[in-house]
Amino acid sequence: MIGSTPTLFMVLGPPRSGTTVLSDWAMESSGSYCVHEVLPTIEQDATAAEMLQTLRDFARTGADRLEKHGQREFMNWRNVVTEGDPGVLGWKEPLTGGPECELLDPRLTRFMGAYRPRVVLLQRHPVDLVASGARREKTTSNW
Repeated sequence: MIGSTPTLFMVLGPPRSGTTVLSDWAMESSGSYCVHEVLPTIEQDATAAEMLQTLRDFARTGADRLEKHGQREFMNWRNVVTEGDPGVLGWKEPLTGGPECELLDPRLTRFMGAYRPRVVLLQRHPVDLVASGARREKTTSNW
């Protein structure tokens, strides 16, 4: 798989809409990995090829998940390192909206334009999002 482009997908949606569950479920299949919320670590002027390499590096090390200690307390993330280059590679990012909406982020549009990944866009009723956040606030320390 090294040197060729893996099958790519993206999981996008607002917080508490199921994006993490979907990305974790995708990782249940051997040979697949879904990189978790790394947009802030990618340089603004990164090329699509550089972004793909960054995603591959995260898949090999698991650092995108293993270094998020606050989230690991309530996530079921144990063995998140892949052997070699995954054949199916995903990228999960939250969409928070507002003027800096990540969907309009030039890095994501550059990546999507170059590779045309499959995109899963989740949404959830705003009232349900607030209720879900309130429930999570009671059970996790970093919400």
